[in-house]
Amino acid sequence: GPPANAEFGKNWYQRINLSLSPASHQERIHILIAFFDNIYISTPPVNHLKKQVMEKLKDRWKIIYSKPLPLKWLPDEEDAVLWAWNNLQKVQQEKAGNIGGLYMSLSTPGLTTWLTPLSHSERNLALRVAIDLWDDAPDTKRLFLLNLNKAWNQQKLRQSRTDKKALNTYLKNETKTRLDFMAERSGVRISDMLETLINDHYRKTCGGE
Repeated sequence: GPPANAEFGKNWYQRINLSLSPASHQERIHILIAFFDNIYISTPPVNHLKKQVMEKLKDRWKIIYSKPLPLKWLPDEEDAVLWAWNNLQKVQQEKAGNIGGLYMSLSTPGLTTWLTPLSHSERNLALRVAIDLWDDAPDTKRLFLLNLNKAWNQQKLRQSRTDKKALNTYLKNETKTRLDFMAERSGVRISDMLETLINDHYRKTCGGE
């Protein structure tokens, strides 16, 4: 059971006061060892109970490891990872706020609510772990990942259009057919083909770049 001076609502990790911001793989290993070493279980046999927990963790890890990697589409860039982390943290913090209120839940609120990665590499790892261990309904998790991917694609699309303007015009059918043929032959999009033609003609007639 918990120590006599333990605060209500704290888990064992918090009671032992272990770091929430491990800075390396080696530090994580030390924390794991310290975590298991410092858990006090009054009911014997202690070693047997801890071994059971570790076996269950290994079984759970095997299941997680067999699944596809989460966020394969997210680039390993600081801004991108921070953006995804903040989005996941927002969802998990909202859930944590509901626990104990009108909505009761037996699942944990999520690792983003108490992990504090201090560097890009650690945040990148923490993000993947937080998703792997997100103890929520599968549909909730799946929907979040779909929406996150959609939001990322929309954001990248907006960024790619910052120096572009929409062009709404009409072409004769024959001209449009020729444009389609030229684009296909060059292996580019119609918009890129049109831009190339305009810029080439501009350089030839106006001498500009």
